[in-house]
Amino acid sequence: MTEKKTLIDGREILYSGLLNLRELLLMIDQWLLDHGYEKEIRKSYEEIYETGKQVVVELTPFKKASEYAKYRMRIYMVYRNLKEVEIKKADVTTKLMRGDGHIVFDTYLETDYENTWETKPLYYFLRMIFDKYVYKVQTKQFEKDAVRDTLELEDHIKAFLNMHRYL
Repeated sequence: MTEKKTLIDGREILYSGLLNLRELLLMIDQWLLDHGYEKEIRKSYEEIYETGKQVVVELTPFKKASEYAKYRMRIYMVYRNLKEVEIKKADVTTKLMRGDGHIVFDTYLETDYENTWETKPLYYFLRMIFDKYVYKVQTKQFEKDAVRDTLELEDHIKAFLNMHRYL
């Protein structure tokens, strides 16, 4: 059975203002591609209310660190009260969305994700010994790398959102 260790739980970005949701999602896709992550979309839907649009997107990208361990991020985004707004700047009109955004990050380290050490009781025992003494240094490095990647993506998203804050 895959062992899952939580490294980051519920780190949030709250945002209210102008944003281009399509470009934000493209920027996240490009960042994941550049850093070797494979993207999985768990949820993606849009609801329309009287107060505006609501968009929910849940991504669970992962990256294999080795044949024994992989990082998995969970990025849960909810945008509420989205209304289309036209901004005119220097004789150029752009369409943006105005609303409230809430982004939550979770990061996990999954070890033995292919269940190779679970087939027999002796293998399970050996896995416990290897985890404790042999893979300990590698696992600590994998944890640091996963946390670093999550914080870097969070900074990229914050920087992107701040581009439209003062229009």
